[in-house]
Amino acid sequence: MPLSSRKIIGYAYGTSMTAGLTIKAVENACLNVVSTEGIILHSDLGSQYTGNEFESFLASNGISTFF
Repeated sequence: MPLSSRKIIGYAYGTSMTAGLTIKAVENACLNVVSTEGIILHSDLGSQYTGNEFESFLASNGISTFF
C-alpha cells in the first residue's frame, strides 16, 4: 500500500504463509509501479519475510525492508 494513495497494490492468496506466497504478493505489487528502485517494504518479522529467498528477491529488485 503506497502512502500516497493508501490503496492495496499487490496481494496473493494461499493455504499457508510461505516465502513463495509473500514473493508472489510483492511481484504483483511491482506490476503496479513504474520502478521498484527505492521502494521500502514494511512487514512483520515472520520467517517468510526474513528468509534468504525473500531477501534475495527484494535485493534483486532494489527494494529495501523496514521492520
